[in-house]
Amino acid sequence: MKERAEKLELWRSREQQRGEKKREKMELLRLQSSVWVGQSELDKKILEAIVDTTPL
Repeated sequence: MKERAEKLELWRSREQQRGEKKREKMELLRLQSSVWVGQSELDKKILEAIVDTTPL
């Protein structure tokens, strides 16, 4: 019974670590993505996409 409790505790701690890593990764991506394109650059790209359509 003691081994099962230890295994369960180990599994829970691993799952918690995975969750923390995932949250950190998502937060980092969110912070980086806001830096990628500024508002003025985004407006230019949208206008360019509307004006310069590429036929398929």
